[in-house]
Amino acid sequence: MVYNWGMKTRKQICEEKALWTLKQLGVMRKVRGMTQAQMAEWLETTQATISRWESGDATMPLWAVCGYFKALGLNRAEQGGIFTEGKAHE
Repeated sequence: MVYNWGMKTRKQICEEKALWTLKQLGVMRKVRGMTQAQMAEWLETTQATISRWESGDATMPLWAVCGYFKALGLNRAEQGGIFTEGKAHE
């Protein structure tokens, strides 16, 4: 039997970082004044899919992450910040 004693597994940490990243993309979308419906149109998907991705209820494919970056006009520093700032949550 393996005991965890309240420590997070590597998988749990990765899942938390991924969810934090998806939420950050949603925050950036809102800051840039874009609705989920507009993002859905840009990415040729549905608003419901955007909602599931941003809430972490569905896995966002890499092409969609890249699409968010392009649609929001995020520069390289902003793109990197989305991924690296999650380290503060470890």
